[in-house]
Amino acid sequence: MIKLAEFAIRQRTFLLFFITLSVIAGIYSYFDLGKLEDPSFTVKTAVVVTLYPGASAEQVEKQVTDTVETKLQEMGELNRLRSLSRPGMSMVFVDLKESLNSKHLPQQWDILRSKVQDVKLQLPATAQISIVQDEFSEVYGMLFAIHSDDAKPEELRRYSEELQRRLKAVEGIKKIELHGVQPRVVYIDLPDERLAQYGLSVAQVWNQLNSTNTTFEAGRFDAGSERIRVHQGSEFQSLADIRNLMIKGGVSEFGTGLIRLGDVADVTMGYQTPALMENRYNGQASVTLAVSPVPGINVVSLGDTIQEIINDYQASLPLGVNISTIAFQPDEVQKAIDNFVGNLLESVAIVFIVLLIFMGFKSATIVGGACF
Repeated sequence: MIKLAEFAIRQRTFLLFFITLSVIAGIYSYFDLGKLEDPSFTVKTAVVVTLYPGASAEQVEKQVTDTVETKLQEMGELNRLRSLSRPGMSMVFVDLKESLNSKHLPQQWDILRSKVQDVKLQLPATAQISIVQDEFSEVYGMLFAIHSDDAKPEELRRYSEELQRRLKAVEGIKKIELHGVQPRVVYIDLPDERLAQYGLSVAQVWNQLNSTNTTFEAGRFDAGSERIRVHQGSEFQSLADIRNLMIKGGVSEFGTGLIRLGDVADVTMGYQTPALMENRYNGQASVTLAVSPVPGINVVSLGDTIQEIINDYQASLPLGVNISTIAFQPDEVQKAIDNFVGNLLESVAIVFIVLLIFMGFKSATIVGGACF
């Protein structure tokens, strides 16, 4: 210790340089330090949801849940399986070993999805919709609402998707989800009197509709040294295409030939009723954007960039369409940082004043400076 003090006194220039360098590095690290409201954590659990419409809970257990569990037991890092079988739905919870390194977690979820894809071939034909959810630890620290009294749900969807596209271009944004989007649907109403006129039933029309608007391989032909692909366009582009769809009529006074779907049905465009999810902001229809930042990011500086993009986009929106903030993590983090810095300065001031009274200015300055 004596030699170290002697070295510091003799090499004053080097010591001052080292102190200055340390102060600069500390200031830089403070502003570049990751700042989040909550620490990142990892949930080593996923759930596999399989829909089996019309099946009882016992059928779901025997035909779906048991089959999925047997396949998932092949995972090497599996800790345990938990399952829940309900009428029309199977839920299998996959818990991995606690000793598994978080860095290897994405690889294990890829293996899980591969197992789910393989087991689909062993499930009943109507139980092929499987969902793997493994993002339980996702934290959405920023919530924004695009709302209006006059805008249609489709317009709110377009505005929110455009804002989502702009925000995704910001470095440090991990994920953005939209909530409250009202999907547009086509309603085909089949009045009984029209069906009776053409000798049709709802089932007959439904079966013919199921075989249309599909994409399939139409073939190709050779033209010299070139092979030309044949494209059979069958997608509906508008309501008129649906109304002009030709279907087979039944035996009736109008004959048994082809008829337009629009002659037997009322085809309209609307929104799904009842809505699966509907958002309101102060009583106005809205779409919510949930923003999740990258772990370890400085969310305070990220918030400034996001706010600037939102302000620019707000200026381009029609009158009556507004963007409001529901939750903004950067403000909460900045408040916490300001509170910490304020408490630190108060503590140093108290130590300095006490030492100044009892030990003098020199000792108070040395000890007070060491508190930093």
